[in-house]
Amino acid sequence: MGFFRVSALAATLLVPLALLGTTRADSKGDTAAAEKLVAKAGQIAQKVAKLRGLKIKKPIDRGVMSKAEIRARILKILDREYTEAELDAESLGLKRLGLIPESTDYVATMVDLLQNQIAGFYDQHEKKLYIAGWAQGGGDMVMAHEIDHALQDQHFDLEAFMSAVRKNGDATSARQALVEGDGMALMLEYQMAEAKQGPPWGNAMIMAVLRKGMSQGAAKMKHVPLALREGLLFPYSAGVEFVAHFRKHKSWKAIDAMYAKPPLSTEQILHPNKYESYEKPIAVVAHKPSGLAGYSEKVSNVLGEKTVELFLRTHGVAEGRAVTAAAGWGGDRFAVYARQGHKGSTLSGTVGVWLTTWDAPLDATEFYESLEHALPVLTKNAGTSRGKVLRYNDADGQVIAEQRGSEVLLLLSVSAGSSDAIRAEVWKRWTTAGHRSAP
Repeated sequence: MGFFRVSALAATLLVPLALLGTTRADSKGDTAAAEKLVAKAGQIAQKVAKLRGLKIKKPIDRGVMSKAEIRARILKILDREYTEAELDAESLGLKRLGLIPESTDYVATMVDLLQNQIAGFYDQHEKKLYIAGWAQGGGDMVMAHEIDHALQDQHFDLEAFMSAVRKNGDATSARQALVEGDGMALMLEYQMAEAKQGPPWGNAMIMAVLRKGMSQGAAKMKHVPLALREGLLFPYSAGVEFVAHFRKHKSWKAIDAMYAKPPLSTEQILHPNKYESYEKPIAVVAHKPSGLAGYSEKVSNVLGEKTVELFLRTHGVAEGRAVTAAAGWGGDRFAVYARQGHKGSTLSGTVGVWLTTWDAPLDATEFYESLEHALPVLTKNAGTSRGKVLRYNDADGQVIAEQRGSEVLLLLSVSAGSSDAIRAEVWKRWTTAGHRSAP
């Protein structure tokens, strides 16, 4: 998700091949076909601008990239946008939650995944769109999608739009979903228009086929950890459902308005009615526990409803139950503290603290009861339960979950000798504030 900065490259960067059913090759013929497509881009741009209702303010620069050039560009963007410490922290957060194995080279894994899935991308910084010279199939659709991103950028300034919530991962994922859902919806409308048909949003069968295609595309990436795979695809799959919800009854002007009033959370993307009521997440404010003297904060972010779901699914909770348990999310804060001298993304010497708040005590209970199934998988250990407190041992200490009313606290790898004091202090000093609905 957006909490994971490398995954955030998905925002306006790529159209995954897995979603288009395209194939990959490295031949001069493929490059020639891509170059012909680029030459055709002007015609496609005129059609996209008319469909989308956004004028072309200036010519859209475009080009073709080889597989090696795409990899080099991804690495260049990483170097430009993120420090080594930020990437280490992101990897550490994923590992502390058990979303990827500790042995995973996170950045290399994501770069490989992005490189192998890119069919086309729009570089917000360079203001130029590229088509992969080694992708076959769906060419006009890819071009339409990326031209839509270029028009979004010309009208809504995508770089500023995305950077405004850089420190809030869940809000970043929500904005990604709007941008990519916009691109996916336009791409489908373009395809239908080329077939002399109207927008597909009233046709349940077309949406069912789309969902099936996305599911099959995701299956092609089964070798990738669930959180990374779903994090990559979420802006497209959930985003197009979100945009389709509004396009069924409203014009593109309603989507334009969302760039001034963007979705605030993955909760709003997954439940469009909560965008319509503009239900705001509850802010959770963290304070480093005094029991962690000598530790420093390495990670602090909002995970959101979708990451709650992925956390549960990663640790053995069935998808249907995980989706239900994650619904009712109200807000959260996840932090990782590391002992002085800690380097890289190794787990030894780190403690995780995750406080979630829910719409109602019943929602909190559903999440808490799901943890009874997830934590034995995470810790590879049997736990003990005392009322609303669960305790497990892992390789680095204790994992403790506790529910109090509408809130659930999860401590990861805290030392047994200080666990109770730290737990009590988090309950006392971590605060929740905010309104669930706009005034």
